[in-house]
Amino acid sequence: MRIKFFILLFFISLRSFALEAVKTIPNDFHKILLVAVDYKELKDTIAILKMKKLSTSFPYLPFYSYYTQIGGKSIYLIFSGIDPVNKVENVGTQAGALATYAGIRQFNPDLVISIGSAGGVRANNIKQNQIIISSMIKFYARRFSTPKFREYGLGNYDTSFIKSNMDIAQNFKFGTVCSGDSFDNDMTDSKLISQENCDVIDMEAAGVAWAALLSKKPVLAFKVITNYYAVSDALSTYRSDLEIASRILGVGVKKFIEDLKS
Repeated sequence: MRIKFFILLFFISLRSFALEAVKTIPNDFHKILLVAVDYKELKDTIAILKMKKLSTSFPYLPFYSYYTQIGGKSIYLIFSGIDPVNKVENVGTQAGALATYAGIRQFNPDLVISIGSAGGVRANNIKQNQIIISSMIKFYARRFSTPKFREYGLGNYDTSFIKSNMDIAQNFKFGTVCSGDSFDNDMTDSKLISQENCDVIDMEAAGVAWAALLSKKPVLAFKVITNYYAVSDALSTYRSDLEIASRILGVGVKKFIEDLKS
């Protein structure tokens, strides 16, 4: 019983720590870390931002990074790389969290951004090829029935601080970004996605947010919509739309960085 008490106390403290981290938002963002999983989604961003690949190594990890400067800001981009066994991109909240931690340790950014493609919830009037910036980030597949653990499972990472920038508030749409580790149509997940009023579904943002807030770094998600969530042709639509969406993402993130106060 005492063990259960101390475990519960730990998670309550962790939750309080994350909330406190949200309150300590700096006024200036001179160094920005972009966290991504798939090079195909960011190739146009790399070209548009004129990013150069860094020789930085991450021991024992397949991560790699890029760098550029825009308007006096240093922009870093870290990819989670390729799984050495299955030879596919390291996707999901675990990869996002670990890449974020490695990027923060290496580059010490003022702001962390989970960037890439995502699915949109059609019922919430989210459109394909639309860019959404998170006002809230949640997990949707970590389910607990115990009080406090339920809140821990959801995460509920408040990223609405970015709305205070009037240029960004006028030029971009905001929404709730929800993350899970599956690309399918699960009825239990769908029920929670609807219940939590999720607008955007991805596989990394909540992991990125968790790692960033533990490091006391402000964080948000910047996503371009390639397909709708929970439709039969989601994967084929993602693949066919990715080239267009990649260009939209590149133009959008450049505009975002230029609008961001420094």
